[in-house]
Amino acid sequence: MTTDFALVLPTRRSQVLLVRNTHRGVWELPGGWIEPGESAHDCATRELQEEAGIRSARLSLRAWIVIEASQPAARTLTGAVFAAGFDVTPAVEAGDEINAAALWALDALPPDTSAIDGWLVTRLAGPK
Repeated sequence: MTTDFALVLPTRRSQVLLVRNTHRGVWELPGGWIEPGESAHDCATRELQEEAGIRSARLSLRAWIVIEASQPAARTLTGAVFAAGFDVTPAVEAGDEINAAALWALDALPPDTSAIDGWLVTRLAGPK
């Protein structure tokens, strides 16, 4: 199976860390496209560092997600979702893609959270 992207579900106690995507204008999970030769785990580690400033976290594969994309052309995308526990304070440097990061209660995500990411938080990090 080809994996196209990786997402990270970073949690601390009963909170989840979301980053604010400048281009899409939404809060979302850290993540991104897998680079050539990069594993999904390495991508998740890199994206967590680039987008949230977290250099060390315990990552574990939590789920696979398949998305039927229609833009720019019809295609199927597969992503790996990693859970990450962390103890450090996120150190976000505002840039072109991400301009903020914040911890949110699992049951009180901001209204402008990405629909897919909100669903993932509810399914994978919410109360069992």
